[in-house]
Amino acid sequence: MWPDQELPLYKEENHMPASRPEKGAMMGKTYKTGCVLCPQNCGLEVEVENNRIVKVKPDKSNAKSEGYACRKGLNITYHQHNADRLKYPLKRVGDRFERISWDQAIDEIALKLKGIIDHYGPRSFAYMGGGGQGCHFEAAFGVQLMRGLGSQYHYSALAQEFAGDFWVCGRTYGRQYIHDGPHLAETDFLLVIGWNGMQSHQVPQAPRQLQRISKDPDKLLIVVDPRLSETARLADIHLPIQPGTDGLLLKSMISIILQEGLESKAYLADHTSGFEEVKSLFLDFDSRAAVRTCGLDFDRVREVA
Repeated sequence: MWPDQELPLYKEENHMPASRPEKGAMMGKTYKTGCVLCPQNCGLEVEVENNRIVKVKPDKSNAKSEGYACRKGLNITYHQHNADRLKYPLKRVGDRFERISWDQAIDEIALKLKGIIDHYGPRSFAYMGGGGQGCHFEAAFGVQLMRGLGSQYHYSALAQEFAGDFWVCGRTYGRQYIHDGPHLAETDFLLVIGWNGMQSHQVPQAPRQLQRISKDPDKLLIVVDPRLSETARLADIHLPIQPGTDGLLLKSMISIILQEGLESKAYLADHTSGFEEVKSLFLDFDSRAAVRTCGLDFDRVREVA
């Protein structure tokens, strides 16, 4: 979605678009806020009437998103006022759920927690949550709860979705919570592996940035993806790789670079350590056979390398 595009309102009972106020009708109050549905936190302007969001549009004054917002952010009305959203404690009674008070819910849960700890010990509990946008406050509560119970087990989506990224950052910078990211505004060459930024974003204003790079004759966009994705359609070069062979492709490219002496020896000397120890892993390597396994054309891969 792009600036000035507004989504329909939603009726809570059936999620169908509601009618807009008649022209000239009194409008609600507008607030500036930010989306929490991905790390970009794009700025939003929301109009509120009777404590309900009735209109959402991108915030053009936001310094980071500059009037950009994707369909997730513009759909917050649907999530905020969804008829299936839980608003109070529910207890399973037979095959249905009954509403109960907060006091009853807390007392019953606490009693069950105590019984499990007494019988199995505190480490029978683990906390799963946090580590994502919109989850920071509950993560702090969950971790403190585990500590109070005596358990040290805490898991989050980061252990599955970003495990490799966190590991590399830890090895590179010494701390896993110190992160890097692509500087798309300045890059001349963007190599994308399995990322469909036109849909999934993950960097500020990803569709705008990708389209700008694609249209610039002095910049190069290469996409490695089995599918001809929306991002791959913009690419100068698309490598439709066989699924599961991306690691083999990277090894092939490194091998081609080293075998043909294309590497920057000065950069390696100034910014890396241990290169000579791993160099031999790539020199005696049949990159042509590996590229065939990847289902790709060798000359095209060499061009990329």
